[in-house]
Amino acid sequence: MEERSASTKYWLYLLMWIVVLILFIVFYPGFLWMAFPGIVTNFALALNIMDRRPNEK
Repeated sequence: MEERSASTKYWLYLLMWIVVLILFIVFYPGFLWMAFPGIVTNFALALNIMDRRPNEK
């Protein structure tokens, strides 16, 4: 259950970044690329492609 709630959190963050992307497209098209790291990172976290835990040694 914890894994699902973590994934849901990252899907919501992804939606927030998409809104930011749309705002950049409308108001600051030159800075469109600034939203890409947030979108890509949260998409990878939502799909569990990227590990969220710090490195364990």
